[in-house]
Amino acid sequence: MYIIKHKKIFIIVSVFLTLAAILSMVIFGFKPGIDFKGGTSIEVSWQDSSRPEVELLNTTLKSLPDAPEILIQPLGSNSFVLKMHEINPAQREGLSSFISSSYPGMSVVGYTTIGPSVGKELARKSIMSIILVSLGIVIFIAIAFRKVSYPVKSWKYGIVAIGTLLHDVIIPTGIFVALSHFYNIEIDTLFVVSILTILGLSVSDTIVVFDRIRENLRSKNNGNFEETVGK
Repeated sequence: MYIIKHKKIFIIVSVFLTLAAILSMVIFGFKPGIDFKGGTSIEVSWQDSSRPEVELLNTTLKSLPDAPEILIQPLGSNSFVLKMHEINPAQREGLSSFISSSYPGMSVVGYTTIGPSVGKELARKSIMSIILVSLGIVIFIAIAFRKVSYPVKSWKYGIVAIGTLLHDVIIPTGIFVALSHFYNIEIDTLFVVSILTILGLSVSDTIVVFDRIRENLRSKNNGNFEETVGK
């Protein structure tokens, strides 16, 4: 009942956070990783605690003639992942040799190269996954609550669920986009997995709430709807 009583405050806060998240996405934009735009990823590691700071390694890499633009991401306590546009084997070996000569304690753990066409296909499939999951959720909720027609039509539960999903996805996405701008973080397939996880958890919570409302409506047919929802 507390949320219903103070619903205006919760609505204002939710609208503010949603608009702020959308503004963040519009201003900063998405920064797709090599999973979506294609490129080369090189994992390098140090056997002891001699791993340099990100700034020092970045300065070293920039001193390499014709060096590509490289994004450096820490991995654990002794490793880095170097991400860049797609380079050929000769360039890759030259880059590895340059880093090895600058940091004798460094070793190359592995390489990953993703072509632009593969990246676009991953992006397309990721978007389709999110759309299909959302559509499936609407259909499932509409069917599950088809017998609850008063005072809200069953299909409206599905629409409300989608609104809830959008709310729960837009806010963390906006926060992530802002962090990616200030901390040089890219959007990859793990981000898509996290969004799908949020979708699952969000709809699970929503169904629990809707089910409780359904039970209360059945037991109190003549009760006030807002009071029933707030119980």
